[in-house]
Amino acid sequence: MNFQYKIVFFILIGICMLTCSQNSENKFWPKATNINQPWTRWWWLGNAVDAPTLTAHLEEFKRVGIGGVEITPIYGVQGAESRVIPYLSDKWIEMLNHTIREANRLNLGVDMPPNSGWRTGGPMVPIENANAAVEFFIKEVKFGEIFEPVPTSNLIQAMVACSKSGEIIDLTDHFQNPSATSWQVPSGNWKIYTIISKWSGQKVKRAAPGNEGFAIDPFSRKAVDDFFRYYAQKIKNVPRGAIRTYFHDSFEYEGNWSANIFDEFCKRRGYDLKQHLPALLGEGEENEVKRVKADYRETISDMLLENFIQPFTKWSHALGSQSRNQAHGSPGNLLDLYAAADIPETEIFGPLSGPATDLFINKFASSAGNVTGKKLISSESYTWLNEHFTVTLAEMKQATDHLFLAGINHIFFHGTAYSPPDAAWPGWVFYASSQINPQNPIWRDLPALNQYITRCQSRLQSGEPDNDILLYWPFLDILHDSAGLMKQLEVQNPNWFYDQPFGQLAKELYHSGYSFDYISDRQLLQSNYQDGGFKTSGANYRALLIPSCQYIPLETFKKLIELAQNGATILFQDHLPVDVPGFSNLTERQLEFENLKSGLNSIENGKFVIVQDIDAAFRQLKIYPEKRFIVAGIQYIRRKTSTGHIYFLANWGNQAIDNYFRLTVEHKSAVFMNPMNGQIGYAMFREDQMGKSEIRLQLKPGESIFLKTDANITPEVPKWNYLEPATQTELTGHWKIEFIAGGPTLPPAIETDQLISWTQLGGEATENFAGTARYTIGFDDPGTAANYLLVFEKIAESSRIFLNGKEIGTLICPPWEIRIGSLKPTGNVLRIEVTNLAANRIRYLDRSGIKWRIFHDINFVNIDYQPFDASNWKIRDSGLIGKVYLVGLKS
Repeated sequence: MNFQYKIVFFILIGICMLTCSQNSENKFWPKATNINQPWTRWWWLGNAVDAPTLTAHLEEFKRVGIGGVEITPIYGVQGAESRVIPYLSDKWIEMLNHTIREANRLNLGVDMPPNSGWRTGGPMVPIENANAAVEFFIKEVKFGEIFEPVPTSNLIQAMVACSKSGEIIDLTDHFQNPSATSWQVPSGNWKIYTIISKWSGQKVKRAAPGNEGFAIDPFSRKAVDDFFRYYAQKIKNVPRGAIRTYFHDSFEYEGNWSANIFDEFCKRRGYDLKQHLPALLGEGEENEVKRVKADYRETISDMLLENFIQPFTKWSHALGSQSRNQAHGSPGNLLDLYAAADIPETEIFGPLSGPATDLFINKFASSAGNVTGKKLISSESYTWLNEHFTVTLAEMKQATDHLFLAGINHIFFHGTAYSPPDAAWPGWVFYASSQINPQNPIWRDLPALNQYITRCQSRLQSGEPDNDILLYWPFLDILHDSAGLMKQLEVQNPNWFYDQPFGQLAKELYHSGYSFDYISDRQLLQSNYQDGGFKTSGANYRALLIPSCQYIPLETFKKLIELAQNGATILFQDHLPVDVPGFSNLTERQLEFENLKSGLNSIENGKFVIVQDIDAAFRQLKIYPEKRFIVAGIQYIRRKTSTGHIYFLANWGNQAIDNYFRLTVEHKSAVFMNPMNGQIGYAMFREDQMGKSEIRLQLKPGESIFLKTDANITPEVPKWNYLEPATQTELTGHWKIEFIAGGPTLPPAIETDQLISWTQLGGEATENFAGTARYTIGFDDPGTAANYLLVFEKIAESSRIFLNGKEIGTLICPPWEIRIGSLKPTGNVLRIEVTNLAANRIRYLDRSGIKWRIFHDINFVNIDYQPFDASNWKIRDSGLIGKVYLVGLKS
């Protein structure tokens, strides 16, 4: 073949390989939609917005890879009162519709809560529909005394006299007669219990101007219907379906009562609560106290679900939209409350090491979504992930991985405040945010994180969940507690989870490598056993495990027997449930429960199995954990595809991994997919001593990757490019540092041979600087390899890498390394644009006495809810720090 033909031949081969690679990448990374991209909560401070700036914000969101917004109006800004647009006014609706039109033009989505701030409510809520609390008055009286109630302007819901001998007289109707002002005490010693319903004192929290008012009673169907009827009328000029989802924030209502609670209680529990007021107040025999309080708590839970969240979803559908709900914090069954929305939403609050960032609590939302077939499970993400202006993209990436491992696949940033162009830096900001906004320097390299999230969510939103085990949640065990009244299941204080055997068992399963979802009583009643597995409305499972528990509803136990009769094996940790819950018809129900247990041996097809060794029980069912991953420090989540499975793997250990792993799923091929850079490639295989296939996995601390297995051989995929270091050369020489964007001013250029924090190189100008600096160095090929890996000791805090005028990529988190390919023999030019945090500039503002905390309501506080002051902060390291290496690769 002559020289010309050789050139043409190799060009054609190159084109073919490039086309093959592009086709493979398109096949493995679905074309991104705005649902795959992260969204952001968008606070409108004081609704002081205008059309041009709204458009500019939306265009900027689009540019950096944000797929949609959740508009949340809140309190205003000092000095901007003249710009305020009253909430739900005609002008406000005009701004909302402008946002919708512009979002549609840009292919962005729009969500919105049907209120401002949080807690549903406002000036339209009358006192009788307001969030309510109960107040108890107890008075001891004796025979012959004349009892006169204490005058009150609040609603007296019940008044009951109880004698020491157990006699009960309901005085409610007597004193509701206007002519009745007293009651003569009959023979004996008595206590008179008065129940008063009053306003809890709660209003809409962080309300926008025009929305100040009472928070609603979320247990009252009348209060809920009245509110949503009013709200629908106010937004009648918003196009149907223009809001993708209406959103309800975490449950922060503290009211524990409702105007019609006695009727609701009697209807649901089958007896009159007024006859058991001493037990409700904690008086009497402990077993009765526990049971009556549990019945009150279960009633509150049912009312919240059926009178608020389910109607909220139905109302959203009537407007052509969907619902999104944060159930945590509520006094209800979290699994049922999450499942009642179209998109269940969890949240993380505070640092990753804190109690409010808990994978097992986040799994309540994903479990409810998986069990009931929700395609999207969202999260309020990065709420106060660290102190203001110190949150890094690396921390955000790690928090994102945490959420993905918990089963979340729809990230919402928390978040972005609207800020007008004339606002002095740092602009308008929100007090509980990670400040994900264009004024923050981290915004410059945010597109790299957004691309990572988009690739991940494109896979995590596809296929189906593939968890092996259903883990029953004994919600009623939590409710049977003689202490207190209402039980709110909070993210910030998850003792309600860890104090139960259920919580300990969930941890044990996870850290043993098993995959599982939680299931509630309601959801279990809707499940079936067929084809050798448990089928819910949303997914299939291979085992049902009942943790050690005290109480189980009769209906649930009967369902377990039905499942066993259909062939299921039901696993019980340590023992069968001990008792039935609640107080109504207790003796009859307990007798029926014992009869059911005594007849278990007659089940023909399946069986109830009490297990102490859970691993052995699962082996009997041929359910195996991904134990090798867990031992190596790798966390995982697995989904099913039409032809195989897909794993998301994250190395949360301290050691780099380069080893072979055997999967628990059958496969003929496996492809790695790197969501950080989009690279794909066939995994390397070998056979272990048992002839089983093992996959070679390389993963450094902090790295994450997808592994897609297939029952068929996947064509047109190159081999995975494993890192095979051969040589290492320190990159030394003369660095030029130029400050190209940021403030308060751009420091003069610096030249140095030693890479230390730029804050140590330029005096106050560099100490106070927040923004981007360009590092440039020239060098020759050390000649040790054909391809190289560029490795940095430390980057504070993100960087874009350019080699010989070509952009190579962006680094936002460890490991601080990137493949740069081949080098020219001489005259290579490396340019690195490093961006630091806003912290040093905020420190400068506070040390200079420059006023920037200018917000109404709570204004701006630190992560401990104390007045914010950065003046004594230590100066944060910035720039390239330490050594830089060229690592020669074998291939």
